[in-house]
Amino acid sequence: MAYPTPVSVTESFSNVDATSHLVTLPAASAGDLLVMLFSVDGAPTITDVWTQLYKLAQGTVVSGAAYAKISAGGEAANVDIVTNNVESFAAQVYRFAAGAWFGTLATGVSAGTPVASANTGVSNPDAPAVNAAWGAAENLFITALHNSTGGTVTGTPASYTNSVNTNPAGGTATAGVVSLRRALTAASDDPSSWTSSTTGMATVTNTIVIRPYESSPNSYTYIGGRPRGNLWYR
Repeated sequence: MAYPTPVSVTESFSNVDATSHLVTLPAASAGDLLVMLFSVDGAPTITDVWTQLYKLAQGTVVSGAAYAKISAGGEAANVDIVTNNVESFAAQVYRFAAGAWFGTLATGVSAGTPVASANTGVSNPDAPAVNAAWGAAENLFITALHNSTGGTVTGTPASYTNSVNTNPAGGTATAGVVSLRRALTAASDDPSSWTSSTTGMATVTNTIVIRPYESSPNSYTYIGGRPRGNLWYR
């Protein structure tokens, strides 16, 4: 096994209020895993795409969602997420190569329970824990903060790196999303809190875990061209 490492993280955002939100997709091959983090200003009804990992609104200020898909190859350049009210949006799409992750959404991707901050008096929104349904492995944990960009992120969960901050200075009436990742051999992780520049920044936070690729447990080969005694070796 080896820790899943994303090939790319594709960002897109618009500060123009609309009901149609075109999220840019990376060029992907069949079997690649796509994980989308989506933020929208306000709390409109979001028409889901792909397989929903989570979705939550923080009052009427910001909503955060995540979706996953196994690429068939040759997807369009973007996917449209529709809301019933006009809002701005921000999104990130993580792409994992087919040989880097386990291969099915049901057994290769898990998400925690999202948490929404109160809209006042909060400067350290919590990053919730996530448990890998498959147990301990060389897992990749991704923690995400969906925010209304009236404030800025000033501190991130310890041990998480490779920050991607989409639309960090979009203004008070727009949405942003920040994500980081951690390679950890464990069955679960509970990231520490984020910190923000203001106590009134509305947020939705959550954590996702990606399972590493594993060869078939029933695939065996000889070492040295012949068996050693009666033993087979993987």
